[in-house]
Amino acid sequence: MVIFIQKLGEVSLIAGETYDRKNERKEAIFLYNYDKKEIFMWK
Repeated sequence: MVIFIQKLGEVSLIAGETYDRKNERKEAIFLYNYDKKEIFMWK
């Protein structure tokens, strides 16, 4: 399970890799949204 934060339309994994949210959003669960920052939990 990987937790990552979305910024400026892209999702930056803690591992340092980046994914486009449009491709990953179906695989992620939305946990939190604060000040245009969205935290997801990867399952």
